[in-house]
Amino acid sequence: MFNHYQDIIKNLSRPLDYAKWKYLNNDASKEDVIKELLKYQNGDGGFGHGIEPDFLNPNTSPIGTWQATTYLKDLDMTGEEPIVKDILRYLESGFDFNGRMWLNTVPTNNIFPHAIWWTDQEDNYSWNPTIALAGFYAVYGDKHNDFYHTIEIIIKDGFNWYLNHKSEDIEVHVLSCFNELYDYLFNANINGLIDLNQFKNKLIKDVYYHVEKDITKWDTNYCFKPSNFFNKKSSIHYPALKKVVEDELKYLEVYFKNKQTFPITWQWATDYEEFEQAKKYWEAILTINAITYYKNMQ
Repeated sequence: MFNHYQDIIKNLSRPLDYAKWKYLNNDASKEDVIKELLKYQNGDGGFGHGIEPDFLNPNTSPIGTWQATTYLKDLDMTGEEPIVKDILRYLESGFDFNGRMWLNTVPTNNIFPHAIWWTDQEDNYSWNPTIALAGFYAVYGDKHNDFYHTIEIIIKDGFNWYLNHKSEDIEVHVLSCFNELYDYLFNANINGLIDLNQFKNKLIKDVYYHVEKDITKWDTNYCFKPSNFFNKKSSIHYPALKKVVEDELKYLEVYFKNKQTFPITWQWATDYEEFEQAKKYWEAILTINAITYYKNMQ
């Protein structure tokens, strides 16, 4: 069913995403993906250079660095790899960090082509990507490092903030970052920081609330489907969302049978022509993610 996507993805994607595609299909190594990922890393250990296709800032940003960690999650990292050590070094450096949170946007975003939501606003600190970066550090950071204590405080503060907000009051990308935190802590068996069972129960409720169940909106509205939150049946969210997962698999099959890529349901809302290229990159990313999700959920 997916053989015809090989050339489509190769033609649309960046070398980074094509390497990821090949890795997921046992046609490339972890080192091949890291080699492409390193092209986006700066000397300070953080990431830029348009790794998030909707802003092309070459300078390091917390969001760019978070985006790099999402690629590493697929690669079964040990934490000893230089690329991981350099990310930890950036997080420890204090750049783009106020002692409690990392910035969501950075001032240099405004100099380079970007979507309107990546326009920098002064002191735009946010749990997105702070709490996901904290999860990354909790897994791979040195527990004897002073900064690890800072991370523990961030996680506890973030958890308390999260518990005190209703589903409808939590922005969906922030929710996604808290979902990542849970996965980091659970998969690494880090149980002592926060009540993971309480965390799990609230995440199940909040993710269910934010998943769009009306499939007629999936192609036209910017909305979250089950695949935006998980791509394995072992997920804590699968039982509650099983019916919506089945709907999504049927929805994907229509695209696969028609040999189609997936629609981009957003615009940059700016005059930058670079969005046309970014759309192609996103088409490849969304298609790779959809095929991976479909295979995993069988």
